Amino acid sequence: MGVDSGLPDFRGTHGFWRAYPVIAKLGLSFAEISHRTEAQYKRFTGWLNELAKSSAKLALVELGAGSAIPTVRLTSEQVVQRIGGTLVRINPREADVPSDQIGLPFAAAEGIRRILDCAKGRIGGQTLRPPPLAGIL
Repeated sequence: MGVDSGLPDFRGTHGFWRAYPVIAKLGLSFAEISHRTEAQYKRFTGWLNELAKSSAKLALVELGAGSAIPTVRLTSEQVVQRIGGTLVRINPREADVPSDQIGLPFAAAEGIRRILDCAKGRIGGQTLRPPPLAGIL
């Protein structure tokens, strides 16, 4: 005999779909969800391994990833720590970064625009121009 917490019962297969109705609408099974996730993870780690072996210089630009759901932020920090390179975190409210990285307290489009403004004429003698905002927004 259990205690009734007053919360919905999310136990079992049917409970999972009640807890995540958006995923239920996709019509995917547990196996399909896990296979897609596993395949994506293998591609990502394979790419990271190849990048680590190369002489490429990594600049990881993170746009708008907040601390409420830290997955993207932690992944960005781990990748830069593992491979080296520079993390550029663009976030108007949470631009904090580990030491030796770059935090820009702007919205995504404004942050990219400022990066392009700083890079004008520095890359192969080309003048870089940001895309018009009307096409992005």
